[in-house]
Amino acid sequence: MALRTDWLPTIHSLRAWALLLVSIVLGVAGCDKGPPITQVSGKVTFQGQPVSEGVINFALESGFGVQAVLAGDGSYRLLSHHGKGIPLGSYKVTIAPPSFDPVPADMSNPPPPQPPYSNIPQRYRNFDTSGFTAEAGESDNVFDFDMKP
Repeated sequence: MALRTDWLPTIHSLRAWALLLVSIVLGVAGCDKGPPITQVSGKVTFQGQPVSEGVINFALESGFGVQAVLAGDGSYRLLSHHGKGIPLGSYKVTIAPPSFDPVPADMSNPPPPQPPYSNIPQRYRNFDTSGFTAEAGESDNVFDFDMKP
């Protein structure tokens, strides 16, 4: 009884399959690169004084947005799911008070009243009225924002 080998792949077809598999793996790995990103940092002040509590928000027209919590000296550094920075582009910017937990359902122990944060005027809390913009370019970017009453 003879062993049939006519069904076995030839060396040429094995090489072709290996080349195809390597090409697919390299192609998929190259697709995960994502958009170019840039470093963004800066400082937020109100009439020249650091704003030590709050968040700064950057938003692209495409809908991508990122925020950073302000440090005690008013400084911030933006990080996103793209890496240590944000995609290049023109951003609208807002500054808002820190977020608070929602009001609990059991109002027998209500949360303390939220401070007014008079050092963050209402107009800077909205993208349409803040007037702040930032053009994130290829090199590291430093954007300082000084709010006025």
